[in-house]
Amino acid sequence: MRTIKHKLPATHEEWLQDRMKGIGGSDAGVILGVNPWKSPYALWAEKTGLADLSIKDNEPMRQGRDLEDYVARRFCEKEGKQVHRPGYSYQHPDHPWMRANVDRLLIGEQAGLECKTTSPLAAENLKNGIVNESYILQCVHYLAVTGLDRWYLCILPFQHEPQVFVIERDEEQIQTLIRAEEEFWQLVQDKTPPAVDGSLSTKHALATLKIQPSPETLNLTPLTDELDRYAILKDQIIELESKAREYENRICAFTKDNSWGETTDWMVSFEAETRDAIDEECLKLQHPEIYSECLKSVSSRRLRIRKKKSES
Repeated sequence: MRTIKHKLPATHEEWLQDRMKGIGGSDAGVILGVNPWKSPYALWAEKTGLADLSIKDNEPMRQGRDLEDYVARRFCEKEGKQVHRPGYSYQHPDHPWMRANVDRLLIGEQAGLECKTTSPLAAENLKNGIVNESYILQCVHYLAVTGLDRWYLCILPFQHEPQVFVIERDEEQIQTLIRAEEEFWQLVQDKTPPAVDGSLSTKHALATLKIQPSPETLNLTPLTDELDRYAILKDQIIELESKAREYENRICAFTKDNSWGETTDWMVSFEAETRDAIDEECLKLQHPEIYSECLKSVSSRRLRIRKKKSES
């Protein structure tokens, strides 16, 4: 392996700080615009330190970590191979901003292994060879950083057998990824934002940017077309949502006292559901101290767009 090795971060906080120093495997799909959960703009805001978009540890993340060893064992059983957990992170020798924290390396083979867990709903797609593009690009990134020949991707949908995919080293594919990541990293270094898109990820990033508010009124004349189109789209959305509710209401009314119905192509359920919810007013009145302790202040900018009243 022609690569630079670093000792793994000792804590989760150090790991987060290490991520700011370059581009990791999970960033590759974001940069190429195939990650449905994070946009290039949001990643840029995160890498520049202009927004704190780090996800707090949650149950899916915990389960993914805890099951990593199990997925690796299932891979070995399925493929008849042996793996080991490296004690290092890796850095590309020619592109120091390219970093890699890999799950496993294979014994006796110039290859690595990426372990994934996913929803049972993905099982059928995986059987048909349909894989999340971000997973593939993550493996391509690792191939670029480590210089190895191939990367195995083992995905375990809950309650289903693991599926194994092999990503062979493709120099053209690797160079394409390196160029895209290099261009993105230059934007980070220059503090030049990439183009914004319509994703919720970008919206959240823009709302939480660390900025110094200016008291001056900004001239928005260059955005007149955008504002006019925005107003037209909002009106269309309201109209379409109203029409969709009308159809929903007609379907609900037709079901009467039935909770299930179907056609050749459609299935409809209209069943009673009960869920527990916290009564905030009750908690505030009867247990004000607990209510105060559980309050969390969240700071973000809120966009409001209003049409000016015409002067007559």
